[in-house]
Amino acid sequence: MTKKPGCYAYKKGERAENLAEHLAGVARCCREHKLLAPVASKIARNYGLSKDYVEDMIVAACLLHDIGKADRKYQDLCLSSGCEEFSGHDVRGYKLAATALKRLEDSSRIAVNTGMADVLNIALLIPILMHHYFQRGIDNLRNDLDIIDEIDVHPQCIEDLHMVLELRTELFKNEYVENLVSTVLGLITDGRVRLVPVYRFASVPDLLNDLQSYTNLLQKHSAIAVTAILNECDGWVARVRRG
Repeated sequence: MTKKPGCYAYKKGERAENLAEHLAGVARCCREHKLLAPVASKIARNYGLSKDYVEDMIVAACLLHDIGKADRKYQDLCLSSGCEEFSGHDVRGYKLAATALKRLEDSSRIAVNTGMADVLNIALLIPILMHHYFQRGIDNLRNDLDIIDEIDVHPQCIEDLHMVLELRTELFKNEYVENLVSTVLGLITDGRVRLVPVYRFASVPDLLNDLQSYTNLLQKHSAIAVTAILNECDGWVARVRRG
């Protein structure tokens, strides 16, 4: 997949990167990462889940990590002047994935127990939400979690993202993870989507309190390990593609 940038992951002067290519590149990097199997094995063993399921969930986080950049707010700026900063895209991506999970559960296509919900948070949602944490800080994150309640996917991104999300048959072995990515695809097709505030937490403050305290060391270390894989691949793909 080599596309002329039109739905942007980055644009500065003559340098630009297509969002669909960036997401596909990061997902493929994560799939081949040397730490994917050991990290997934440890999480799977502790929660009594299959290693393939956890691996697929981590790769899904990599595939979806920057999907919030497809919002019209950012893409209009990319087209008019340039875009290096996408403040809030992490929250939009987190809430889009959470909305897809909620729709899957509401449609009774999956029954999620406590262990699965924990893994969905530490292997998928938290890495998407926190992959720019050290650049943004907790106050900015709190503000965006409070005020962002929708994503308005730019029309030029819809076709591109359809193409990259079709990679699900190449990237994933687990049917539930494929269904999750298919549900995200359906939401993107809607263009403007009302987003759920959080997943499996009563409120935004509950989510943030959990992120800051993390009394469960297994969950904390697992989320950090997954986010490290994501960030290493994110940085590598960006360096290669943006020059």
